[in-house]
Amino acid sequence: MNPLFKTLNIIRLHDLVSYHIVIVMYRYKNRILPLVFNNFFTEVSEVHQYNTRSAAKQFHYLPKVRTNYGKFNERIQAPMIWNAINEQVKIGSLPKFKLRLRAQYLSLY
Repeated sequence: MNPLFKTLNIIRLHDLVSYHIVIVMYRYKNRILPLVFNNFFTEVSEVHQYNTRSAAKQFHYLPKVRTNYGKFNERIQAPMIWNAINEQVKIGSLPKFKLRLRAQYLSLY
């Protein structure tokens, strides 16, 4: 990995896209988005009633897709990236969340 990104505190383009997708998921979880998005994503606990680890952590359900094109849909990408983020990053206000998320992406370098 290029150390220039880390020294300049710049997030790579791919990570920057993920960063903004995760911010949308944070706003969804905290009901900051418009009402149209209230049922945009589904939690695992809404799909079945079993007490699994995914349901206990309030992960979001990833629907099955048949094509590669479908894998890059925001309804698939957003929950997948959100589920992969550390739980300590998700706690707090939006500005604190953004700082911790940025720090997590910069620590990948």
